[in-house]
Amino acid sequence: MAGNTVRNPILQSYVFNAGLIEPEHSSWLFDVFPQYRLSVLMDRIGGFTPIKNDALTWSKLGRTRQNTTITSGVTGLPAASLNLVLTTPYSGANLGYFLLNDILRTESGVLLKVTATQEASGFQQITVVKVGGGNIETGNVANSETLGHAFNQFSPGSTGPVGRLYLPDEDYNYTQILRRGNKIDRSAFSNRIYLKEFGIGGVAGESWMFANEKYDLAEHMRDLENTVMFGIRSKVGNDTTTRGIWDSVVTSGQGQVVNFTAGTGITETDLQVIATRLLREGGGVSEKLVLCGSEAMSDILVALKQYAVNGGISFGSFGANTVGLDFVQYQFGSLKLNFTHYPLFDDDRLLPFVGTPTASKINFRHVALFLDMGSPGERLLELKYRDGDLGPAKLTHKYINGMFPMDGNSVASNSFDGAEYQILSEIMVVFRGPNRSGALVPNA
Repeated sequence: MAGNTVRNPILQSYVFNAGLIEPEHSSWLFDVFPQYRLSVLMDRIGGFTPIKNDALTWSKLGRTRQNTTITSGVTGLPAASLNLVLTTPYSGANLGYFLLNDILRTESGVLLKVTATQEASGFQQITVVKVGGGNIETGNVANSETLGHAFNQFSPGSTGPVGRLYLPDEDYNYTQILRRGNKIDRSAFSNRIYLKEFGIGGVAGESWMFANEKYDLAEHMRDLENTVMFGIRSKVGNDTTTRGIWDSVVTSGQGQVVNFTAGTGITETDLQVIATRLLREGGGVSEKLVLCGSEAMSDILVALKQYAVNGGISFGSFGANTVGLDFVQYQFGSLKLNFTHYPLFDDDRLLPFVGTPTASKINFRHVALFLDMGSPGERLLELKYRDGDLGPAKLTHKYINGMFPMDGNSVASNSFDGAEYQILSEIMVVFRGPNRSGALVPNA
């Protein structure tokens, strides 16, 4: 019998297991990784706007002024004129880009005038002469060189040109449905916890379901953010996924991507190179948001260290004992780069590769993503949610009543001995100007 067993000596574990010792347990729940439940980017982008359909298109107009490359025709120099075959398409209603009396500038700075145009096996052929008279000389132009469109020149009493038609391209994206949910039986729901609220945790005296629900909501928001960053555009049957930022800027090559070696790290020169490329893309916004992995953030602080060492910044009053590096903004010309640490790039549960980067594997802890968010009047990066006759699907959070309804109603929706909650969102990313964004990406 248990009451007559012999123990030598009497050990605490025996007494504890018998239920005679009251357990002591801290009532505070410590959240080990709260940073991975933040939604940094979603807050930066701002609010959602509704759309009716699961697809959205938008127009974008590229450069209205074009250049071209010479395929053939530069021969027999010096010559009074040349018949140049270009890479410009010419077929059917498309009569090519260049018109009579256009003035072209060669790579060497010589101006040539178009005196005739025609088709050559699906491409445009133009006859050119030297502006100002004289022969086209060796060194003025060559095959495989590029011709730029400078301006035009007409004679007095001339007839006007046929003109050009400027049409925008169409871009598009799909919505994506994301869901989470959970069920809890009546017995488990009745149990109470003694943990106090810490961050997103539960409250003492509640069922753990409510704490778990908060975690599911946080995880759902993380699902949304991961989709906004890393989603790709696809449609298979009725299943659609939305194209995210990384695919638009880096994978597709639309953005300004500068590679570096992780062992060397990001240098100030790298910042200046990508800033120069972003300046060339123009746009009305002179600031970029730079989302940095932890290694990238460290590299940038070290790269700008000389400004602290050489007195390029103010430390405040003499005698302060705080030392270190805390650069949050870097200005190069008219462009301001605003740095912030982006925990998502450090999350190895999402981005499993954390080794030395290669041409095909990216360690995102070393990545710095430069985003042009646009202006309040012209947002380049927007989020949309599906809205229709059944209501908005921005963040739908509902209870499904079982035998013990959450709302106290005597009518049950099903026979489950407990309760259930469901979370649903249908969202889309609209990114109108990926060319005005860029990234520093390690490839070795």
